[in-house]
Order: sequence, then structure tokens, then C-alpha cells
Amino acid sequence: MVWQTIVILCIGCFCVLWVASREQRKSMTQRRGLLDQVGDLLDDARFTHAADGHPIVLGRMADGTPVKLEVITDTLITRRLPQLWLRVTLFQDLPALPSLGLLARPTGAEFYSVVHDFTDWIAPPPSDVPALMRGNAGSEDACWEGLRRGIVGFTADKTVKELVVGADFVRIVVQAAQGEPASHLLLRQARFSIQAIAVSGLQKALGVAVDLRELASGSTIRQAG
Repeated sequence: MVWQTIVILCIGCFCVLWVASREQRKSMTQRRGLLDQVGDLLDDARFTHAADGHPIVLGRMADGTPVKLEVITDTLITRRLPQLWLRVTLFQDLPALPSLGLLARPTGAEFYSVVHDFTDWIAPPPSDVPALMRGNAGSEDACWEGLRRGIVGFTADKTVKELVVGADFVRIVVQAAQGEPASHLLLRQARFSIQAIAVSGLQKALGVAVDLRELASGSTIRQAG
């Protein structure tokens, strides 16, 4: 009887491990195609993949601006569904601009954030959205008050997680999807119901990044004047 129980337990453990392994393989396969739709939106789009299977796309906007898109799966907060983040970076040349970043609704587990790398803590302008703001030397000067307020304004969109401006680039991180509850609760897997981020979602994210770039560019012009 004891041996039968042990055999049943071993078979049960094997089945759980087999199912978990199969789901993990499916998840990795799904990751690789998450940015497939972006090829229709960028010129000279070049697709690569990170070591974890997430896609990386380099290309150019219609106005020639170099852009990089990345996807991040976030599973660090166990009491929250896994999050799929889309990170968009527009490269630019605004040497007068300080580095400044805002993290909306911070949890302390944002491993993908660059805001924590900045040296100076900044009290963010008043907002209904909890936020953490940091920058480098000079980012707290009064001349950048309009830029700080403008950045905070983007957080009215609940999908916006991080906004960063600097002399070389502007960057946003937005929510692309939430994990499937069943896969997360039963198998602790980060699976998402989408096969690829929709064109409309990609267009929206690129539009937010462009708006942030225009805010940053306008701020340097006003500061120079």
C-alpha cells in the first residue's frame, strides 16, 4: 500500500512537471512574436531576440528618428498578475536637456526602471497618481518646472508606467497586457492572451513617446530663450 502511494505521488509530480515544462515552452515561443506587428510601422525594422526570448526591434520612425522597442515580462510581485511591459526608446540629440525620470505607481520591484539610477531625488508636481521622480544635476532647477509638470501629466493614462528624458533619448514604459489568471494561479506561469501586441497598441505607445520628445524639445527651446 505504501509503495502504491509513492508511485501515485511520483506519477502526479511527473505530470505536474511535464505540464509546467510544456507551458514554459509555449510561453517562450509566444514571446518571440510579440512585436511582429511593428514591422508595418517602422522603416528598416531589424528584429533580434534577448536571451530570455523577448523580441527587440530597431528601426526608424517616418521622420527618420531612430527607435528601439523592447518587451519585458514582470513577475516579481506575487500577489499581482504578471505584467507585459512595452519599452519604447526614441534617440535624439538635445544636449541642453538634463536627465529626468518618473515612475508611476512605484512598488520598489521595477527591475527594468532607469529612474533609480539617477542621483537626485525630486518632489514630483502634485498629482492624483503616486509617483517617484529622480534626475541628475540641474534637473530640479526652476527652468525645468514645465517639463516636470508635463511629464506628470502623462500618468493620467493608467497604462503609462515610466517616462524618462535625457540629452540622448526619451523613453516610455507602458503596459501591453496582463497575465492569464489561470496560468498564474495554478502553474505560476506568465502567459498572456495575446500572440502579438496589436498595431493599435504599438501606434499608441509610439505616439506617447513622440509626445514626450516634443515636450522635452519644447522645454529646451524655452530654457534657451
